[in-house]
Amino acid sequence: MTEPVAPTAAPRRERARKPGPLGVIAGSFGLFFAITALLAFQMRRGADPALGAPKPQVVAQATVAPRRIVVRRVIVTRIVEHRGAGGGGAPARVPAASSSGGGSSPAQAAAPPAPAPAPLTTRSS
Repeated sequence: MTEPVAPTAAPRRERARKPGPLGVIAGSFGLFFAITALLAFQMRRGADPALGAPKPQVVAQATVAPRRIVVRRVIVTRIVEHRGAGGGGAPARVPAASSSGGGSSPAQAAAPPAPAPAPLTTRSS
């Protein structure tokens, strides 16, 4: 006959512990920098999906003499003369109002207004 087998106890497992804050922070930074390095490598190689395939660049061609650029400036000098009613060089003067009395004098009220100056004319080339 066979001997009765006693039930064996299951082996005891140790309880899993949570990682410490230093391990979580170090792991997060490590993963971040690894992903950033992979993306930078991809962009340098030209396989960036957002930018598309790189366009071939032309390598230095034969040197060409630089073009001379001529900047032309036109300086226009205009002389504007304001002529008065008398046709002379000085404008006509209006006599100053007298300080006596409260109103304006009849001589000032009857004076016609000065004519408008002639329009400015220019010569263009």
